[in-house]
Amino acid sequence: MKEDLSRFREEMMCELQNQKGSITEIQTRVADLEAACFEMKNELLETLERNKAMNDKLVDLESRSRRNNLRIYGVPEGKEGRSVSEFVTDLLNKQLKLPDGSELQIQRAHRALVPRPPPNKAPRSIIVNFLQFNTKEIILKKAWEQKMEMEGKRLYFDNDYASDVIERRKAYGPLKAALKQKGIRFQTPYTKMRIFWDSGVRTYENADETASDMIKRGFGLTWVPKENKIRLAKERNQNLLDNHTMKSGLKEKNCWQRN
Repeated sequence: MKEDLSRFREEMMCELQNQKGSITEIQTRVADLEAACFEMKNELLETLERNKAMNDKLVDLESRSRRNNLRIYGVPEGKEGRSVSEFVTDLLNKQLKLPDGSELQIQRAHRALVPRPPPNKAPRSIIVNFLQFNTKEIILKKAWEQKMEMEGKRLYFDNDYASDVIERRKAYGPLKAALKQKGIRFQTPYTKMRIFWDSGVRTYENADETASDMIKRGFGLTWVPKENKIRLAKERNQNLLDNHTMKSGLKEKNCWQRN
């Protein structure tokens, strides 16, 4: 009986030692996984930063390539006839009352390269490329100063922005609506916003900065800053990463327990 108890104790001690060794190995593997995940997270953040820098350069290059372009919005589909360039030349000369002999030097003009919309939808914009940047600026300024119409509908002129710039400008939409409601004058040069307050003119770098100041001035805006959106996205990604690490550790542990 005594020998049986002694043998049983030895077997239990051996089993405990084996279990301890297994737990130690599992802890080592989990630590290695956490370290690997930490390294991957840092590499991912560095990659995202490099990607952002490259994207900023691409946006700058694209914007420069569109420098001599302008867009005309509101021209009914088919109104341009067979030659968009001739149509635009005639439109600008007549509507803007340019001096006789004015050289527009239009190099290309065409509809936006998207499918033709159905009759009940807004027509595609017309993109016009000028040889000279100054000519485009003069035309744009005159078009903004005068109200141009076609078939009883307003024509709108604007720069031909890169898609990334368009998204940044769209972010001002709710802010513009709030300012218009109060009759406050504003402008949106490129990706900035200029507001003519009673206390003076102020220029903002982005929609978040504009919204923050407007809220301080008493505007009842519901606004989530872009930085907060990015932070929340990072927190979600971190939680997913932590959950993955935890599950990987549990799988390792269960595997060793079965063995």
